[in-house]
Amino acid sequence: MKRRKKIFLLRMLMLGVPFALWVFLFRDFISGRIFLNVDTFEHYAFVKYYFNNLFNGVFPLWQPFVKGGRPFVSLVTNVGILNPFLYIVGLLRLVGLDYFQAYMGFLLTYWIFGLAGFYVLAKRVFGKTFYAYSAYVLLLFSGLGDGMF
Repeated sequence: MKRRKKIFLLRMLMLGVPFALWVFLFRDFISGRIFLNVDTFEHYAFVKYYFNNLFNGVFPLWQPFVKGGRPFVSLVTNVGILNPFLYIVGLLRLVGLDYFQAYMGFLLTYWIFGLAGFYVLAKRVFGKTFYAYSAYVLLLFSGLGDGMF
């Protein structure tokens, strides 16, 4: 049992070091010194509007700002309200962070869980830890990571 624990901790360290490097390299995006792109800013505005309404006691069913309005549930494919990770924003707001910090926390959490899932999938497909780790690092430092911001 001790050996499994050591292997698990080693893998977490192995996955955590490149992610920490990625966070360091993207610190200007995460801190807000470099502005969000148009798509991410649009989603940020949607999330802020949604949680502002929730915190004021209103469950919004309609988003009035996009294409003359559309239901919030229609945004399921675009990290919409049915995504449980989105509620990290509300949790972080309750802790005391502002909306931007909470949204960045959501993006980072969503990204790391996606990367971990990709690592597990790559390990099943390739059958070797080295190949899965290589795929993880390549995805982490590909253009998909900066596309979030």
